[in-house]
Amino acid sequence: MIGVTMSAQEPMYYIQNKGFVGNSLLWWRENGNGYTCNLNEAWKVTKEKAQQICKTRPAEDIPHLVSFVDAHAQRHVVFLPKQ
Repeated sequence: MIGVTMSAQEPMYYIQNKGFVGNSLLWWRENGNGYTCNLNEAWKVTKEKAQQICKTRPAEDIPHLVSFVDAHAQRHVVFLPKQ
């Protein structure tokens, strides 16, 4: 993250939007620039930033510890046939 100094021990958070795409959760992209179902593209923020974001949108957004989500995530393969 640009402009943010993090210690090696500081817990990080993903921000989940309460929407879904199929059975996949939606996560905030970096700097709140849209959403993604791909955790590799999801924004990781400090606890302070997560609280700041979710305080203004508690009915829409939920903070989750990155360590918890990453430990429980499942990978999916998307098959796109040639056109």
